[in-house]
Amino acid sequence: MEKAIWLRLGVTAMFTEAEISEIRKGDAAGRAIIRDKVRNGKFFMDGETYIPSGPGSDNEWPIEDDIEFAY
Repeated sequence: MEKAIWLRLGVTAMFTEAEISEIRKGDAAGRAIIRDKVRNGKFFMDGETYIPSGPGSDNEWPIEDDIEFAY
């Protein structure tokens, strides 16, 4: 059975100047650019990754203690 966990990934992705201009606007187009990078695997993990503790639910795994990784 799969359940969700919330985590923050430390990643780097490469962007063109035009992409950065769109991202800086903070609108749907910028979000789409970032989403496409992630969907297409155009990033690499190279920072801190963090999973906070939480009680869990029917859809989420319980995490008793914070979990941290560094890449």
